Amino acid sequence: MGWDSPFAVVPAVLAVLGIAATGVVVVAFLQHFETPVVKASGRELSFMLFAGFIICYLQTFVILAKPGPIVCGIQRFGVGVGFAVTYAALLTKTNRISRIFDSARHSAKRPAFVSPNSQVTTVTTTASVDRSVV
Repeated sequence: MGWDSPFAVVPAVLAVLGIAATGVVVVAFLQHFETPVVKASGRELSFMLFAGFIICYLQTFVILAKPGPIVCGIQRFGVGVGFAVTYAALLTKTNRISRIFDSARHSAKRPAFVSPNSQVTTVTTTASVDRSVV
């Protein structure tokens, strides 16, 4: 497929728009990095989520590239890693919120494993386990 084909141009344009939109959100996050809303959203997990989005959008260009050993290797690795990081970050964010609200019902004590370091570790572990299954 040529780069001038409509079947290549449309996905490429959508990928560029997606990367630009993700970049705008990242810039907004960085500008308001110390605000309570950004802190409460889980900054580390949000940036891992953004990284997963960008990896997925970049895969469009890898898929449209001329096949070869390196391109095919990047395709197989990139698609799985992009979605694994995205889903792992979403799962960890959802689990964190659920555990915080569930523990608030029982006591005022902060639940275990909600620190930024443990969340990043959880996402990394989940993404690597998810990728090894594929």
